[in-house]
Amino acid sequence: MNTHDLLAPLQPLIQNWSLLLGGRYPQELWPRPLLTCATIFLSICLLTTAKISLRWKLFFGPFSLLAINTIYLGTDFLGGIFAPVQSGQVGGFSLTLYLFYHAVLLSIIPGILLALGRHSKLKSLQFICATYVEVIRGVPLLTLLFVGHFLFPYLIPPNSTPLSEIQRLVLCYVMFSAAYSAEIWRGAFLTVPTGMREAAHSLGLNPFQTFTLVSVPVAFRNALPGLLSNAIGLLKDSSLVATLGVFDLLGVARLIPRQPEWLGHSIVPLLFVCLVYLVLGYALSQRLKYLEPKWST
Repeated sequence: MNTHDLLAPLQPLIQNWSLLLGGRYPQELWPRPLLTCATIFLSICLLTTAKISLRWKLFFGPFSLLAINTIYLGTDFLGGIFAPVQSGQVGGFSLTLYLFYHAVLLSIIPGILLALGRHSKLKSLQFICATYVEVIRGVPLLTLLFVGHFLFPYLIPPNSTPLSEIQRLVLCYVMFSAAYSAEIWRGAFLTVPTGMREAAHSLGLNPFQTFTLVSVPVAFRNALPGLLSNAIGLLKDSSLVATLGVFDLLGVARLIPRQPEWLGHSIVPLLFVCLVYLVLGYALSQRLKYLEPKWST
């Protein structure tokens, strides 16, 4: 048996590697989806390392989002180096990572604010935050995606700048993730010993310093397993956009068997998608095992 025979079952993947990586991304710009994936992986490694201080992570997080959007979706600035790309052209594995990274990172601050709102002494603020969390958690994510994808364009004022298809999807994922992470943070804040806050006040720290320097670090260590579980769930739920006709990794895998030369070859692309999600989920769980002893000290 020669090499060609061994690689024959993988030909649907080999012949459509650019489609799996970037969807319908313009062929002359194909390095940009690859660079986007590399930037996201590098950003995750830097944001989850214990060797970088929290102050630098707070700076690097928004900077990474700006860099990823510039590379992937393009901009009219920078002298046309990164030409803008239409939302319908992006897809594949790069879109899956793009949605996952934005959903996890952009939902951190709203999740913390919702958790604090539920602990607020203001009854009205408690009611608003609790209502938001319970409503979003009670609505299936797929329903939320349909509302954001099809109905949201009709709800914005006519003269305002419309959100692109990708921006609407990111917004839905952030809303969904923030509601779930809010409950994780709320439980984590309850585990912070009262004595630690009292000791911080006795040392002269104001409430904001006590919250940022004492409560958040302790709560984060306790919330880490739940946050990772939520992140893995978001990674898998990113495949739901395929039901909306968006060609993410799963959408491309379903598109390949519809091509005339690959009719009936549906098993290999779907098995490849399963393997990708399995590897990514396992990598995230192993990253947690590596970080827990380092962030617990």
